[in-house]
Parts: sequence; C-alpha cells; structure tokens
Amino acid sequence: MKQIEKIAEGAAYTCVSVGEMATLGEHILALGPDVKIPGKVFAGGALQATGAEISFQSFPVGGQTGFLHTHRTHEELYIFLSGEGQMQVDGEIFPVTEGSVVRVAPAPKRSVRNT
Repeated sequence: MKQIEKIAEGAAYTCVSVGEMATLGEHILALGPDVKIPGKVFAGGALQATGAEISFQSFPVGGQTGFLHTHRTHEELYIFLSGEGQMQVDGEIFPVTEGSVVRVAPAPKRSVRNT
C-alpha cells in the first residue's frame, strides 16, 4: 500500500506528496476491517490541516464514491485534475471537469461519479 511522503516541514507549513496521479490507485483507505477504498488517500492529517480535509481519489469510468456521506467537523475540498463527471450535494447534481474545484461544508450529503 502506498503512503503519503513528507517533503518538507517548518514552523508554519507542511509539504507532502501523494505521488503521481497515475499511481493514485496504489493508495488504499481503510475505513474498517471490511471497508477498504482503493485509490483514495486523505492528506489533511499529514498536512496538519485544521480547517478542511483534502483527499485524493481516482475513479475508473463509471466509478463513484459509492455512497452519499457527510463529515462531522470539517469542510471538504474536491479538486478535479482530469476527466469529467458529476458531483451531488444534498440532492443537487452538477457537472465537474478537469480544473473544477468544489468546497462542501460538513453537513451536506455528497458523492462524486466519473462519467
């Protein structure tokens, strides 16, 4: 399983790498003994972020997050690096493409799909 690599750290910053986007599928997020999400890694903890979470995830065409979900305390930033798809936030569905950036507050239910 691939790990986040710390690149540099100072009193006011932390720099990490999740690796090349082509190798994102090597990361595995373990949410429990029976729930493992290949191709997903959260970077907030490694970055020591306090106000938002940042995750990287790859989806095959037709793939999706698989479930609507919320967060308890942090907003989430979605930065789309390639492809095109749909984002759903509290029942609203809108298109996303390479270069799209979406911020979602903690409470709304959200999901992403690669079209």
